[in-house]
Amino acid sequence: MKLRTSDGTTITIESKPFAKGGEGTVHKIVAPASHTKFCAKLYLPKVINAEKQQKIEYMVANPPPETVTENQIICWPQAALFGSNKFVGFIMPLAFDNSILLYELCRPKLSKKHNHRWNKFNRNTKQGFEARLKLCTNLAIAIHRVHSLQNYILVDFKPQNVLVTNSGKIAILDCDSVQISKDDKVIFPALVATPEYVPPESERLNPSKDKIHPSWDRFAMAIVFYEIMFGLHPYAATFGGKFIDINTLPGRIREGLFAHGRNKQHLISLPPPHKTFDYIPHNLKVLFQDAFDDDDLRPSAETWGKAIVQELATGIKIRFPKAVPTKALAKSTKPEVKLVRKEPVELQLPKNNQINLKKNQSRGIQLLQTKQGSAVMASAALAMVGMLAFGMEGALAGFFGMLLVLLTGGSDNP
Repeated sequence: MKLRTSDGTTITIESKPFAKGGEGTVHKIVAPASHTKFCAKLYLPKVINAEKQQKIEYMVANPPPETVTENQIICWPQAALFGSNKFVGFIMPLAFDNSILLYELCRPKLSKKHNHRWNKFNRNTKQGFEARLKLCTNLAIAIHRVHSLQNYILVDFKPQNVLVTNSGKIAILDCDSVQISKDDKVIFPALVATPEYVPPESERLNPSKDKIHPSWDRFAMAIVFYEIMFGLHPYAATFGGKFIDINTLPGRIREGLFAHGRNKQHLISLPPPHKTFDYIPHNLKVLFQDAFDDDDLRPSAETWGKAIVQELATGIKIRFPKAVPTKALAKSTKPEVKLVRKEPVELQLPKNNQINLKKNQSRGIQLLQTKQGSAVMASAALAMVGMLAFGMEGALAGFFGMLLVLLTGGSDNP
């Protein structure tokens, strides 16, 4: 298939896409040779409109600095694409070869389908933890570049929108979903977000119409860093007292229930991978606590990058718990989707879990939350999941939570 770029170049793309998404397909460019390190994103006809074309043209004319470097690629639009003189999409840099989704490294254990070259990311060794910190640094550098122009917000940053190599190189995807503002006015809105990665202020702010601050991305970035380091979501824990019925990740985010945060006195069950948090350098602990417990103190990408580089330069001093379980945890991160309907709660992994911000969002992002019945039933279910995921230690933690609920009757006492 032949198409023309906005700078007048005729390109040939493979007819079969190598990737698909909710808005379109991605194809390799086979000619000319000067463009084979790029790929073409073709939008579905139903999403093409004048605003979409204007947004891409604005991004092409105003890119962040250094979108392609040795260790980071920001898959930013490089030129608009036309077929039969009609706008059809854009070209962008290809990600690094042999990449996998970052989501794979955010799970408790790397899938067996990935070979031994990925063992360097074993988070239960000092070397593996350092490799993960270097990966976080590459992400921080790329996000800092996007934010440096002060008019781009990613809005939907999550592990499913990042590709990573076994040497820690990264590529940020889906950049065309950013919100763009100028002079405090939104000129191109963001239309999708994922509830497990949006901050509490999403209750009152809607990126499809309200100007979003970089703090929004800083919150999502901290969640992703936590998942990289520890293998689970920072809000994946069970709380009692007045929080006994808050049993989804979006609900816990809204209530400020970070596993190591200001409400930790209400914890009744903490999945074992969280325990490694107690052994990491103090400066990194503080960054996580600032990110999740204080909206005004969320560390920027630059702050994270400098702090991690300093820790690596001075030599990471980290002890590990005697045993950090590596069996698969109930998945707490979910792939994207355009959402309008409610999805199952976090112990299941639906294929889609994005929300469409333009529909029914008069009060900002309406986070998805499904109640799980009584507190006792929820704790009993957690005990079963704990036994399956972590053996007897997880089961005891879950049953202890159930017993505590029975004894306290769901009071606010820790």
